[in-house]
Amino acid sequence: MELASILVSLVLAMALIVMGLAKVQSLDPSIEIRDRLGVSATAWRVMGVIELVAAAGLILGAFATWKLALVSAAAAVVTMLVLLVMQTRRREPAAFLVPAAGIAALAFLDVALLLASNR
Repeated sequence: MELASILVSLVLAMALIVMGLAKVQSLDPSIEIRDRLGVSATAWRVMGVIELVAAAGLILGAFATWKLALVSAAAAVVTMLVLLVMQTRRREPAAFLVPAAGIAALAFLDVALLLASNR
């Protein structure tokens, strides 16, 4: 893996850890978002676990195999797109979409870098 993809993977992993832990630990701001979106507590925790597993895959993938990082980055893309769809359907203000959109963009960039550097 190239340095750029390693750095993007690690930054993405940090963002996923923050979001995943907030969901798994049921922190108040995360609960407010969950309730606004009408998501069950179980589904919200599952999403948090997926984010944490993806973060672990990104970290391990950065130092082991790029394919693990690629799958993990793709999982991050999917989870952020699911969150964006939920927010859009609930007509959340545009400012509320920024974190998930930013992380989705970072995950897309990571996928592109991983694919480009490991052909």
